[in-house]
Parts: sequence; C-alpha cells; structure tokens
Amino acid sequence: MTITKLFILLSASDGFAQGLGLAFVLFIIWLYYYIRNKNREISHNRNIERNPYNVNEILYAANKNIEYKDWGSAIMNYEKALRIDRNNFEATLILGLIFHSKKEYDKSIPLINKAMAYMFHIEHDSNKMKEISKKYDENIALLFYYYGHIAFMDNDIEKANRFKNLANMYRNGIVLEKNLY
Repeated sequence: MTITKLFILLSASDGFAQGLGLAFVLFIIWLYYYIRNKNREISHNRNIERNPYNVNEILYAANKNIEYKDWGSAIMNYEKALRIDRNNFEATLILGLIFHSKKEYDKSIPLINKAMAYMFHIEHDSNKMKEISKKYDENIALLFYYYGHIAFMDNDIEKANRFKNLANMYRNGIVLEKNLY
C-alpha cells in the first residue's frame, strides 16, 4: 500500500483529519516563535559585534547561554561583562552562583561576598530591595543560602543558620533541595 492510499484511508476518519489540522496549526505556531527568537538572538549578536562594550547585550547573551545550558559561554560572557563594568550586580551575582554550584569556591567566595556587600548597602532602601528581589528572586534565595554556606565553612554556625533561614524565607524548600550544610 502506498503512502498516498494510506493517507486517504486514514483521512476518511474525521478525528484523524482534525488531529492533523491541529498538529499543523501547532507546528506553524512553534515555527513562528522559533524563527522570532532566532532573529532576536541574531540581532543581539550583531549588536554585540557593533558595540562589544554594551553590557546589557552581553548579559542578554549570557542569560541565553544559561537558558541553553551552555555554561562555558555563559561564564565567558559574565566575566566579559565584569571586565567592562566591575560593579555589575547581575554578573557578579550569577557568576558567583555558578562557581559556587560548581564547587569552585576560590572563585565564588569573592563574588558572593561582593554581591552580599551590595545587598547590605541597599538594605534600607526598600524600593531598591523590592526591585532587586523581584528581578532576581530565585537567585537572591541562592545568594543567601550560599552566603550561609560560606559562613558554615568558616565555622560561623550562627551566621550560617541565619542566612539559611533567610534563604528559605525567599524560597521555601531551597534548604532541602541544596542541602549543603
């Protein structure tokens, strides 16, 4: 039996035809979003080529690298952002978290301490804290947890527990999920 005859035979049932139509529509929608996202990535890559010192474009690329689980490129882009703007909170925060999760503590501890210093600096500015918390919600919970882990490694159990509890307030369950200390 040829494929054409099989298709005609199967098309006779209304359910199959409707299913094919729905599958086709879903494929077209997926294709549209795929092409749109690829065009955005190409646009951002061109912007980086035109202006290699645009930290926002570099951070966008780094975040896309994380989305695609391309950790090497993400690290390179965050490091590049920090070379351009050494006080960039997002690059400092996320790079510190990446290194800590990879157990590269010699690299993570200075970055996490720097990110925490910024958090302590804005602690009394409620608008800034809300903005940071909203934008980096999950990452702030990890920052507090890893900061507590650093305190634990330094045998400061009181500080470790304080930040462990704070991390758990930001995201319930993080303590059980990470279970470092």
